[in-house]
Amino acid sequence: MKQLIISKTLIFIFVILFVTGFEAVFGQHNVLIGVTTVVALLMYLERDFTVSPWKSFMLILAVNLSQGIFGQLALINPWVGILVNFIAMFIVGYFFTSNIKGPIHIAVGLQYLFILTDPVPLEEFPLRLMSLVAGALIIMMVQWVFNRRKLSKRGNHYFLQVCSHLQEKLNRIRDNQPDQELDSIILSDINEFRKVIYFRSVKGYYLTHEGRVRLKISVCLEKLHLMLNRKAASDYPEDVLDALNFELRQMRDYANKGSSLSDDSLNNLNIALNKHESAYIVEMISTLKLLRELLRYLHTSESSELNKVESVVEIPRGYRNTYQFLKDINRHSARFTYALRLGITIAAVALIVDYFNINEGRWILFTIFSVTQPYYETAKYRFKERVIGTLMGAAIFVLLFSIFHETTIRSFLVLLVGYLNGYAVKYRNVVLTVTISALGTAALTGDPTLLSLRRVMLVLIGIGIGMLANRLLLPHTLEKGTRDLMKSYKQVSKELQREVSAYLNQRNNAHTINHLFAVSALIEERILLNNQMLQLEEMENFLSSQRRLNHAIYDMFLRMQREDVDVHLMREILVKIDSILALEGDCVNEQAGQLYDRLQLSNSLEEYVLLKDALRILKGFRKQAYFK
Repeated sequence: MKQLIISKTLIFIFVILFVTGFEAVFGQHNVLIGVTTVVALLMYLERDFTVSPWKSFMLILAVNLSQGIFGQLALINPWVGILVNFIAMFIVGYFFTSNIKGPIHIAVGLQYLFILTDPVPLEEFPLRLMSLVAGALIIMMVQWVFNRRKLSKRGNHYFLQVCSHLQEKLNRIRDNQPDQELDSIILSDINEFRKVIYFRSVKGYYLTHEGRVRLKISVCLEKLHLMLNRKAASDYPEDVLDALNFELRQMRDYANKGSSLSDDSLNNLNIALNKHESAYIVEMISTLKLLRELLRYLHTSESSELNKVESVVEIPRGYRNTYQFLKDINRHSARFTYALRLGITIAAVALIVDYFNINEGRWILFTIFSVTQPYYETAKYRFKERVIGTLMGAAIFVLLFSIFHETTIRSFLVLLVGYLNGYAVKYRNVVLTVTISALGTAALTGDPTLLSLRRVMLVLIGIGIGMLANRLLLPHTLEKGTRDLMKSYKQVSKELQREVSAYLNQRNNAHTINHLFAVSALIEERILLNNQMLQLEEMENFLSSQRRLNHAIYDMFLRMQREDVDVHLMREILVKIDSILALEGDCVNEQAGQLYDRLQLSNSLEEYVLLKDALRILKGFRKQAYFK
């Protein structure tokens, strides 16, 4: 809690100082661009733009300048404005949202609305453009400071955290106290780990050497987690648990302090292997050896080596950014229908506000932008929460400003509420604090009651228009969007299996395999977020099954890269998997049964482990058919 208060306070102080400084340099008319710049740089920190800094800077600069120019063109006449505003908001809704990545359109959309509703005379337009250029520069400077080594810093953080959680899991196994919450935390940390890796990719496809290594580390950690879930607590040999606990502890020390790695734990596991003759222990030893190799590579390589990208193979057409943008231009795409809805609604209402010269009509536009969402259920939730938040905020504001009349105290209250906004998590509370702050700032020189009534009326008008737009203009339901994501997740598994099978012969598609595996983490996170509202009963089983399937396929890919792999055996098993997946009906069970019989008769531990992986893959694909 103490750390939270310190961080929120520092951010609040930074925002106040930044906006004040921005206003001092670029004037009062451009202060809101300073506000959106702060919002953008804080929001964009989740993404890593430093892998291609100049390209990222030019893109942000182009967006900022185009918004400034569009805002000025919209002043020519209302009919030009309706076209320009539609284009500007369509760009916001389409290019800054994604079906699987978290949206980053809020700062860009607000910035355009601020430019539109607070125009400047032509003689001040160069200064506005300069403020937009400064905004782009500041965003990239902050990115360079905080994200340049993000993959290394966050990668180490998540590695240490997952190792610690795995050690805790070992203790729970000893005490025969399984903990599903701990399992969820481990998987969540691994997903966050992979998100950091994905956002460090070049052109949204190529991973750096460090990215590829850390992705493999995440797979090894998940492998250990899944292995610890396979047996009943009483079936774990104590010497194996002790050796694994010791190895995790010394790996943490190596990653954190650079301590040496002794072979004691691996020797103990080999002794346990001779004692128990278990394929389970073989897998564990193999996984720990690979983890050691990967950690040593990270800690002995120069940064120039880690940042290299092997882009010898062109990005396949289906994975290019341009293809993804074009693919979503259809009636069934949530982002495309959202962009159209947002563009049409904002353009039409901006025309009405301008034509009738509605006083403070910008609040209608801000409200529409806030409540218009890609999915109808999300928009409906926001309608209700915004009404409640606005009414509560207005009531609290009137009460406070009726009690306190001195300008100094009122200014302090506005500042305090702005600070408390940083702690608001629920949308209703965010709206409440924003309402008090906005009304408080305006009411320092006006009538609080009159301002409150006007603000509430304009917000309610905006909510009403937004409700109609979300219901009538190309509505897209959350369940349909989530079902589409489930289809995408299943398709990723099929593509991953196809690419891994091809890798054994081609050895030139590792980037595609890594890309598909990293993308699956984003799809899973988006499905989880959607299901918080939908509460679909089958989702937990679906995600668990998909995650295990993709992990089994990628684990097969890692086996191919080992020097001691039996290539002929691997090829034979992969061909068998592909032939079974091409079958339908009872033939699938018959062929899978043959693999199982071969597993029981296997005399080689390597063959046994490979057949086990093959059966896990087949089981995962069979489970896919149960989920629609």
